[in-house]
Amino acid sequence: MKKKKYALPAWALVILGQCIRRSAWPKRQMSEGHEESLSQYADRAISEYQLSLAAWVDQGWVEKIDFYIRRALKLLGEVPRDNPFWDKTNKRPTIYKANLWFTQVLEANPDDSEARWVLASLAVADCQYGTEALLAPLVRHDPTNLRWLVGASVWILRLSGLDQADSLRKELVALRADPRLEALLVSGAQDSELRQAIEIARRVLAGDSIHQALDRSAG
Repeated sequence: MKKKKYALPAWALVILGQCIRRSAWPKRQMSEGHEESLSQYADRAISEYQLSLAAWVDQGWVEKIDFYIRRALKLLGEVPRDNPFWDKTNKRPTIYKANLWFTQVLEANPDDSEARWVLASLAVADCQYGTEALLAPLVRHDPTNLRWLVGASVWILRLSGLDQADSLRKELVALRADPRLEALLVSGAQDSELRQAIEIARRVLAGDSIHQALDRSAG
């Protein structure tokens, strides 16, 4: 039996192309000879992700990515310029530097939920492998964050074609040790987005790919 391929819509191919070129644009900080303000840079950085085209994906994640990009750049901009982090840099906040900074913050304090949300939001926007492992501790803190964990896997599937069911399943199996999550998986939820995430999680735990779980939950 041939494995069913997941075809990407045209707008997803546009966004995927932007992800591939992501490493180039943080270096552009001059516009018509004028240095960008931090707010202008944030606007441009977010526009590069072409989130407005993502009509087929989780709009909650669109809003979260927008919020945490702006939040990350603001917090990074408040880091004193004599901090060794800025050595050999132009001392201006960028997405690339935000990733580096908040990775250091999270390594120093794995319980820093804001740093984790920043890194998870950037990982989702870039369709990165391993995003599920970043988000799983947030579900341990609050089981209703299952909605964001599953939503991230669905986002990555729809924008990149990568079905990370194995990664999601690994985190879900570990998370089920928490009786609060197990109860949520059994009882369901009234919130429609969380309810769909629970349904997909159940099916992935049963062995479905994310693509199969989506098809069956939609049916």
